[in-house]
Amino acid sequence: MKKATKKRNATSSKSSFTLAKPIREILHKVYRILYSIQMSKKLLFVFVALLCNQMSFAQKQIMIKAGMAYSNVDETVTLPFEKKRPKYGFIIGVSYDVLTKGDFVLQPGLQLTQKGYKAIANHPSTGYYSNINLSTNYLEIPLMILYRKYISETISFHVGTGPVPAYGLFGNFKSDHKLTGTSQLVSFTSDEVFKLNTFRRFDIGWDLSSGLQYNRFTFNADYNFGMMRIETNSSLRNKSFALTLGYML
Repeated sequence: MKKATKKRNATSSKSSFTLAKPIREILHKVYRILYSIQMSKKLLFVFVALLCNQMSFAQKQIMIKAGMAYSNVDETVTLPFEKKRPKYGFIIGVSYDVLTKGDFVLQPGLQLTQKGYKAIANHPSTGYYSNINLSTNYLEIPLMILYRKYISETISFHVGTGPVPAYGLFGNFKSDHKLTGTSQLVSFTSDEVFKLNTFRRFDIGWDLSSGLQYNRFTFNADYNFGMMRIETNSSLRNKSFALTLGYML
């Protein structure tokens, strides 16, 4: 009787441990998600508060902008039979000039940017085929340092650089694969790309900027290259080129 009781206790404790492990993993994932959301909200709140504080002192330094973004990805190792194609999207945002010493300007901003890429791989000799389409939308906070020089009273040019932290809001992913030696095409689609374990929500890039300003109108060209991998199991990094028109309020 005692042996039977010990056996039942051992079985019960073993099953409890087995059930506790996935529960701990789930709680850990929930904690990570809540922590990331909390940190992003704090960062956004601090930035908006600072921006609003500065806006109240110098309304003429606020700029709204919109334009087109031409994006793709860089990868350390690529397949010789794979071709990556860029995607076109929009960019819209606001920035504020904090005048500093001389011709140098500190320009923080807040913008929504569409990114992504397409990739097609086809190997006729083995039968391998792959078609990937990724579209992402990021909330970005460019922190630019500009050198601005006036040519005349109404015309100026600028060049600048700075980091661009980004938070992935939403996106979609679609892939079609046909493995070597098979004829079956396997498809996968997701409209919540950042909820997949594969894609990382946080990103940071570095921006190189140049532009012209005429009265209150501005024309800007920006090249942004990612410094973090956007996938956990690959070396993919974002890169984009954007042309925007702005208006100083």
